[in-house]
Amino acid sequence: MKEEVAPVTVNFSCNNGHTQWGQNVYVVGSVPELGSWNTANAIKLDPTSYPTWTGSVANMPASSNVQWKCIKRDVGSVVWQGGANNSVATPASGPVSSSGSF
Repeated sequence: MKEEVAPVTVNFSCNNGHTQWGQNVYVVGSVPELGSWNTANAIKLDPTSYPTWTGSVANMPASSNVQWKCIKRDVGSVVWQGGANNSVATPASGPVSSSGSF
C-alpha cells in the first residue's frame, strides 16, 4: 500500500518584475499545480514588495524536483524570464521558498 504524501507549500518570489499598467507577474512550471507550462494556467503573484512579486502555492507535490519560471502577462505578449529554468526541490513536509529574477 502506497503511503499518501501530503502536499507542501512553495513560496515563490520573482525579483525585478518591473511591469507596465495592467501587466502582472505569474509563476508557471513543470507540474499541473503551476499550469504545466501553459501560460494561461499560470499562478498570479502579488506585487507586495514591488518590483518583487511573491505568492505561495499550497498544493505542490512533496519530494519532487519542480522546474519553473516567472512570466509577465495580461498586456501585450507573454514575457518569459530569461535563462535556464528555476528549480525547487520540494521537501517531504513543510514549506520551502524559491526565487527567480527577470
